[in-house]
Amino acid sequence: MLNKYFKLHWFGLFILGWLIQSCAPPATSPQKDKSIQPENFEPDPQALKHFMDAQLYMNQENYPMAVLELQEAIELDPNAGTIHVSMAECYWNLGKIDRSERHLKKAITLNPADSDALEMLSNQFVIRKKYLKAEALFIKLIQLDETRSDYSLALAELYMIMKRPHDALNAYLSAYKKYPDRLDALEHAAQLALRLKDLEKAQDVFAKLLLVDGANQSYLNAFVDLVIINNREEDGIVILQDANSRFGSSEKRLTQMANLYYRMNKSEESKNILNQIKQEFGLTSDVVSLLTSIYLEASEYDSAFKYSNEFIENYGNEPGGYINRALVAVNQNNDDDAIEVLLPVAEKFNDNYSIQYLLGTSYHSLSLEKQAEHYLLRALNIYPESKGVQHTLAIMYDAQQRWIESDSLYEALISSDKTDVQALNNYAYSLVEREVQLDKALELSKKAIALEPGNSAYLDTIGWIYFKLGQLDFALKYIQESVEIENTNAVVLEHLGDILISDSRFSEAVNYYKKAYELDQKNERLKEKAFSE
Repeated sequence: MLNKYFKLHWFGLFILGWLIQSCAPPATSPQKDKSIQPENFEPDPQALKHFMDAQLYMNQENYPMAVLELQEAIELDPNAGTIHVSMAECYWNLGKIDRSERHLKKAITLNPADSDALEMLSNQFVIRKKYLKAEALFIKLIQLDETRSDYSLALAELYMIMKRPHDALNAYLSAYKKYPDRLDALEHAAQLALRLKDLEKAQDVFAKLLLVDGANQSYLNAFVDLVIINNREEDGIVILQDANSRFGSSEKRLTQMANLYYRMNKSEESKNILNQIKQEFGLTSDVVSLLTSIYLEASEYDSAFKYSNEFIENYGNEPGGYINRALVAVNQNNDDDAIEVLLPVAEKFNDNYSIQYLLGTSYHSLSLEKQAEHYLLRALNIYPESKGVQHTLAIMYDAQQRWIESDSLYEALISSDKTDVQALNNYAYSLVEREVQLDKALELSKKAIALEPGNSAYLDTIGWIYFKLGQLDFALKYIQESVEIENTNAVVLEHLGDILISDSRFSEAVNYYKKAYELDQKNERLKEKAFSE
């Protein structure tokens, strides 16, 4: 309704409206002597003729001639609100806005319930950006005719124009409550709640939508996503059960229920529903995938292996089975097996991030860096925001002394997320190991410690930076704290030994070198430090 000028009804309907108005006393003059307007009053025939001629001119968009005819009609019958409404339309189209408004107000004075006049004036106010006046008229229209749902929706749209989204949201919800057939009002409310980041309200609205149209997949997906974000899985299950009761069991709704139970760490309940799906709908890809995840998380690798293979056998053209099968291998530290599963389908699913990423990380674990880089770069091309890929590549480039590339990745990670504590620490450690930009390394390390003060690796980094800066007291303090938290890291134990050597505490240092060597017996440097005279 908004942003479009109200078009008049066919002139026959206006004649009917005029007859109704003319046969009743003016609404604003209840005290007036009724003898002035007898009960059997009929409109002036000559006025009616001028009115009909005016309508013909209006249909031809000849508004000046229509105005002349309507002026004649008004002189003969000044209390016919329909004539004033027609006159208002003519003046509006002629650009005489004030005159149009005066005639509409006259029609409303004659009949405060004249919906045509009220609607036209409210739309004029919207176009003229007199929003508060338009709001008052729409509210009046809603009160006068509760059967007209479009008035309620127009008010909601007006609130959006007025930048009052919360009022618009309430207006949409109120419209749906009064007019349950207007599902579009509820849809508008759902989208608006999302825009306002009122996720609790959005969840409740999508629940209503789902209970009206249980087969709508977009409602279901949005509702479950919101349930998960809001940590209201139990409420989600109740709504899904209600939907199944209303519309009959649905494979998609049951799968989402199983997923919610799984997220609540109720694996048995989840498996029961998945078995129900198998019985009612067969072995779907969602069922196999979720069962694999459940068994994988429970470290029941044989079952996870079985279902991932079953997925591949039944859904070989979908990537999920290969991904799950590779995850089973990775969780068992069997990177060779993961590569064996994924490599034959890497080209077939060359746009699948997970397959390319798992291949890259598996090759990286086997120190096959050329292959690792190839697949990691593929994954990054598919999903440029992937922090996992960026971190892995940065570590790999750092180890290869490709510092321009590693530094660029660390800078990008920190720029996009100043709380990326892993990037802060690893970048700082890379700089101190190279013995460059030690002040910058210290700044980065301090930020990492502020975010995770009890992390032994981060304590070692800042202690090592202080050592390189020649501040032995701080170096010793932080690395001793690191060892107290975790004393099975050969690198940290060696660092502590180096600091103690610098502090002339040789016997203590040798003890830590020996402990470090016990943990890393292939390290010739440690062997020399631990056992040299």
